[in-house]
Amino acid sequence: MNLATFPFEKLRRTPDIEAPNLFAADASDRLLLDLATPAIAEASPGSVVVVGDRYGALTLGAAALGVRQIRVHQDSYTSELALATNWERLGAELGLPADSYDNRDLDASLFDRAQVVLMQLPKDLRQLEHWAHLVSHYADPSVQVFAGGRVKHMTRAMNEVLERHFGSATASLARQKSRALIAADPLPFYEGVVADTERECEGGGEPEAGNAAQSRESHLSEHYDPDLDLWVCSTPGSFASGKVDIGTRFLIPFLEDRVNLPEGAEGAELVAVDLGCGTGLLTAALLRAHPDYHVIATDRSAAAAASTRATIRRNGLDKFDGRVEIRRDHGLSQQPDASVDLVVCNPPFHSEAAITTAASDAMFVEAARVLKPDGVMLTVFNSHLPHRRALERVIGQTVQLGRNAKFTVTRSVRGSLG
Repeated sequence: MNLATFPFEKLRRTPDIEAPNLFAADASDRLLLDLATPAIAEASPGSVVVVGDRYGALTLGAAALGVRQIRVHQDSYTSELALATNWERLGAELGLPADSYDNRDLDASLFDRAQVVLMQLPKDLRQLEHWAHLVSHYADPSVQVFAGGRVKHMTRAMNEVLERHFGSATASLARQKSRALIAADPLPFYEGVVADTERECEGGGEPEAGNAAQSRESHLSEHYDPDLDLWVCSTPGSFASGKVDIGTRFLIPFLEDRVNLPEGAEGAELVAVDLGCGTGLLTAALLRAHPDYHVIATDRSAAAAASTRATIRRNGLDKFDGRVEIRRDHGLSQQPDASVDLVVCNPPFHSEAAITTAASDAMFVEAARVLKPDGVMLTVFNSHLPHRRALERVIGQTVQLGRNAKFTVTRSVRGSLG
């Protein structure tokens, strides 16, 4: 198929938010596929890798060019679902076999002997450093990397990251406010990666012996917060990577205070959800403070799930294995209705580059669905946002527990489901 006839306009974001100013494909997808077409034509079967595809444009576009056995990594579980949905909708029209791609974890096997890598540039430079390290270390020596994005979100630092890992790193001309970085000639292992991203152990001693290899591969970082007496662990791309988010910091004392939580029958195990768990600090605080709670930490991001798992382990809370579940999910799609006593949440205030309450509103609807009658939701948000009215409307009676110069914490009680 000629890319000029590829139906980019038919791609959808479902199950993600749909809005007039949010798109399933943009000029950067088209530019990457155009630039990579000659390299794709020469690539061996199974040697094309796609990283960071948002809704399937890169994967379906590569498949339409004749690529099979595409290896795909999408950090967002929502993006995985969107790719699968778009493939189901358009695959037959494009004549694509159902087994043309498979989803992979972000590890050495994703890039093993890869000859072409297509990627949407991440905002987090640590994430790009991690990807570049894996490509340069495990891909075929002939690999060509095509990394694109919108010009307004790109920086010179992205070029510098690629230049540390590849002998050749150049920028394309801009097209429709998008640009691509093209890298080739992978360099030997760059030891500076370890120094740049080695785990920080402020206030908590030296890194444990035997974890250096894990740091090289996962770029895991650690930070000890003496005020919370908690470690926060983060892999590249996770929310508030490498530090304690100030909204989360403000919320933790309120969720630790038993008076703010729902009442349960004596001796009964209560179920809590950390919705959008990020680095897992709220989960860690709940596990530490309330031994009668079973905590479900859920996030769409694979990086967040990995960070939460590491945060639980680093705080010595993995001894509570039976009390914690870590899930990668779209919202709470895996959780039954009326099955949860408590939801804690620090919702996002944007979707990609667009400032919108749509993502948080969707989270509130999901929380309302899974909460039991009289279940409680504790939420922290930027005070200027209209979340309190939304919580009152969707969940039930909502009161303010605390407010500072930037954030508000509320307590919402689920009304009767009848």
